[in-house]
Amino acid sequence: VLDAITVLSALALGFLYHRYLAGSGALWAVLASMGFFSLVSVLQIFLAKSLKRRIWIIAAEIVALMLFFAAVPIKLLGLGALFAFGFFVWGEVMGKRELESGLEIRFLKISRPALAKTTTGLILFGLIVFLPQWTPERAFLPNETFAQSFALTVETVKQFYPEIDFGSMERFAQSVSLSKLKGDKDFRNLPPARQEEVITETADAMLLGIEKNIG
Repeated sequence: VLDAITVLSALALGFLYHRYLAGSGALWAVLASMGFFSLVSVLQIFLAKSLKRRIWIIAAEIVALMLFFAAVPIKLLGLGALFAFGFFVWGEVMGKRELESGLEIRFLKISRPALAKTTTGLILFGLIVFLPQWTPERAFLPNETFAQSFALTVETVKQFYPEIDFGSMERFAQSVSLSKLKGDKDFRNLPPARQEEVITETADAMLLGIEKNIG
């Protein structure tokens, strides 16, 4: 039953977000739906017995999220789906690991990493499917609404990833690259000058991949 509720909540979230982008929905409804989806996703960590089955359910959730965005270019939609799937699975694995390693069940300690990854996956998916509709000349959302939504998104992500810099696409790519590389032992052993080069190379590759997917 919880599996069905989770998939249906993903479907509802996709529908409400699509309506919001089209100008006929309310932001509070999207946020409420997002909160409910995140809650039932976290509950899956405690109630789902099989991680393999849970991954299949996550795949179904991604499909449900995508259904209302058929007009988005397939490469871009696929990129958003890939980000969401990756973060959802990452959060699930981290939550399961925390649950299995603890002698006592601490809901907040177990749910926090899963909630962080689920929220990040949803935000990235939402931003990516929005990109084709936005241009400086013709914004898909009113400028004021977009600015408010983007500011809310940034503040939400910063709660979980304070090291990420949203000042520009280049700074964003570099901070994400650094966050990913600093856990690599080989990277940490490099001289500082070479580390800077690797960060720049990784960020450039990330930006190139985004540009190719956008078209």
